[in-house]
This record gives sequence, structure tokens and C-alpha cells, in this order.
Amino acid sequence: MQVTREQTVLLFSELGIMTANKWNSARTAAKLNKLDEMVDRDTTVCDEVTPLLKAVMAAIKAEEDIEVVADPIIKEVHKEPKLPEPEPKAAKKTEKPVTEGKASTRTLEKLGGLKPNRSRSFFAGAVIKEAGIDNVFANGITDEMVGELDNLYGKPNKAESFYTLRDACHVIRGFVHGAE
Repeated sequence: MQVTREQTVLLFSELGIMTANKWNSARTAAKLNKLDEMVDRDTTVCDEVTPLLKAVMAAIKAEEDIEVVADPIIKEVHKEPKLPEPEPKAAKKTEKPVTEGKASTRTLEKLGGLKPNRSRSFFAGAVIKEAGIDNVFANGITDEMVGELDNLYGKPNKAESFYTLRDACHVIRGFVHGAE
């Protein structure tokens, strides 16, 4: 049995299902094939939908597949016009050409790379170094280490200090042991 999309949307909206207009054809067909589970004999719909409901129920009872087809009028209206393909844009030139004979003068400072700062992470590295990397790996992060980090940073926050030390240990472990 074939049913148009417009008919199915009208049928489901009469049954109180207002999202049917958002369903694709496969989902709509699946819902139609299980309509007998949703509807009983006492269900009433408008006169316009009643013949469709009876036909769908008969098709389900006969174990006939129900297929949702596109509305012929809508199919013609919704054809998308083919647009011409845009011309590829020329790649922007971002790097300056390197002149022959001149050495590159790039440094970390000019590239905006690593700059010395006094962050909680920086102090976490210093605390781990002072405690000894092997000692930290063996014993874990202690309350003394958290207190030392709070003192060095100047803003006490035990939870933040603990998590910063934990992250620093994770980075150091990855650096020392690699991805083993």
C-alpha cells in the first residue's frame, strides 16, 4: 500500500501526534506499520481521515507493507535549482619568503612560546622537584606538598593546588615514561 506524506501527517495529527511532519519517510512508514498498536476500535478521527485509517488498518491486518511516497505537487515545488560551482579562491600567502644567506632570527620570545611566569602550575613543578619525582610517584601527593604549593603561590586553595599537583605529576610521568 502506498500513502502520501501529506496523508500520513494529517492522520497522525488527528491522532494527536504533532511531530509527524518532522519524520522522514522510513520512520513514518515504521510508525504506520505499528499503527494497530496505537489505535483501538473506539478511536475516532475526522471524516476526511477515516477512510485512510481504515485502509491502513486493513493493510496491517493483511500484513501488507505500507510505503510512504512523496506528494507529486510538493516534489515539483521543492526541486532545488543547481547553482554554479564557485571558483576556487587563491591561497593566501602567510609566510614571508626567507632570503638566502640570512639566518632565521626566530626565538621563543618572538613566537609567543614559553615565557617565564609564576603560575600555580609553575610552582607545582618546583614542589614536585623539591619532593623528588620518584618519591612523589611512590607516595603520591601529600598534604605537605599541597600546603607548600599554597604558600608559594600566595593564594590558598587546597583543592586547586591538589589538582594542579596531580596534573603536573601526570605530565611528568608521561615525559619520563612515555606512552608505555
